[in-house]
Amino acid sequence: MKFKFYVERSRLTGMDRLGITVKDALSRSVVQPLQFKVLEPGAIISEAEAYAISGGYDEDNVRDFLQAAADCAWDEGVRPSQSRDMTNEVAAVRYHLEDMRRLAFPATGGAK
Repeated sequence: MKFKFYVERSRLTGMDRLGITVKDALSRSVVQPLQFKVLEPGAIISEAEAYAISGGYDEDNVRDFLQAAADCAWDEGVRPSQSRDMTNEVAAVRYHLEDMRRLAFPATGGAK
């Protein structure tokens, strides 16, 4: 199975819309609007009701689904909450390389 997530901005409302398609060797499917069920405190629900993806989806398919979601989110500029901003580290490496070039190529001012 191949999952594809896509985000489109509505021309009418200006709001983003999320689409999800699922493709296998025989067919292509589209995920219908997701629904959230409000649970009362202490409510007990069945395992089938507790998970959005179940019935016929093995661990690899669930991982493929999550990977497609993560790839789409990344393409839209959404980063994981736990990710670190590496801007300072990248700048430090850049300055270090410039210093090394100046030492290696003193006659050219660091240019190759």
